[in-house]
Amino acid sequence: MVKYCSIDDIYNLTPITQDEADEQTLNYYIDRATESIIKDISILVYDEEVSMEDTYFFTNNHPIADINGDTLIDSSDVKVYGWTNSDDPSTKETLSISSIIAHDGKIILATSPSGYGKITCDYSYYLCDIDLSKLNKACAYLTAYYYALKEYLFIPDRSWTFGAARFSYSIAPYMKLLHLYHVEIERLQSKIFIKKEAEDMRLIRKRMT
Repeated sequence: MVKYCSIDDIYNLTPITQDEADEQTLNYYIDRATESIIKDISILVYDEEVSMEDTYFFTNNHPIADINGDTLIDSSDVKVYGWTNSDDPSTKETLSISSIIAHDGKIILATSPSGYGKITCDYSYYLCDIDLSKLNKACAYLTAYYYALKEYLFIPDRSWTFGAARFSYSIAPYMKLLHLYHVEIERLQSKIFIKKEAEDMRLIRKRMT
């Protein structure tokens, strides 16, 4: 399965070496980091009632998010239900999805649903478009952070002495990994502004004299 970062990303972007951690160990922490990233960058929506237009509908929020960490946004990231009784959740039936257009929040069903009291959708969405292929740095930093916390039970003290002198870290070394993770996530979530020149500018009132 494709993941948000690779073993090579861990070795190349973080202080962890092949002698310290094998692939099996790192894959475990990559999975934990991926789960955390999904929670950090997406918002989950349950039972959103939708308005069908033949075989498709639009979600209230978009772009739709990847929720299983495979770097793809497809029908596996969305659930659509038909309620036989609109007031009874036990009557929900799963409806088959043909395809989705994640950016627009458009979900296309395999067939037009009929005989249901209402149609609902479970999905997650991003606050802005995110290039999942660029999550590798964030994933690598968070993976290394989790590895350091779990594998090294006793993190060295942030200060030490040498004779009469005392030295200390301004930031604990392992916390730098967490800081780098947040920097990457913030960068990926930053909105893109397009600069344009105003046309036909005019005063909306006379100059004050």
